[in-house]
Amino acid sequence: MPVINGYTLLKRIRTSGTYRARFIPVIALSGDTNSRGGDTDEYSFTGLLNKMFTIEEFIRLINEICFHNIYNDTEINLASLISFTGDDPEEISDILKKFTQTTREDIEKLNQYLSEKKKEEIKQICHRLSSSLNLVTNKKSFWYMERIMKKFDTMSEQEWKEIVAEVSHILTILVLKIESSEFLK
Repeated sequence: MPVINGYTLLKRIRTSGTYRARFIPVIALSGDTNSRGGDTDEYSFTGLLNKMFTIEEFIRLINEICFHNIYNDTEINLASLISFTGDDPEEISDILKKFTQTTREDIEKLNQYLSEKKKEEIKQICHRLSSSLNLVTNKKSFWYMERIMKKFDTMSEQEWKEIVAEVSHILTILVLKIESSEFLK
């Protein structure tokens, strides 16, 4: 870019004061084949494509990082749970039943606390959920929720209300997918 580099531009976008600007996925296009995307600092790009990418690479990257397609992003991945249980089908089923039951309760609490503006209680539920989600899905699906929870204290009331509503929606879809899976039949 002629005047500023992409990192400087991204930092300006992220600190612009616009709510969504801090969290929207941003893909870097680079001619430098040594570039990396997805660093952990708050001004990092969400993804990276080296120039001369194919349309398939572009679509794959969009599908990986875009949280707008929440249903597909809540793919059930039980690798951690299977490892944890020693691949015991009965134990897997029991854990999934407990997970769906407690997650439904947590969704109700999230919605209640949202209407009551109980920010600390919402944070506690989200923190607890993020650890249990590791057993039933891949971490990538919830990068958005985790990133938001790290910045929860600095958000305006409107910002965290939008996030909690989105997290609630994601969890509802995940619970429905688990309940309709072969593991609970």
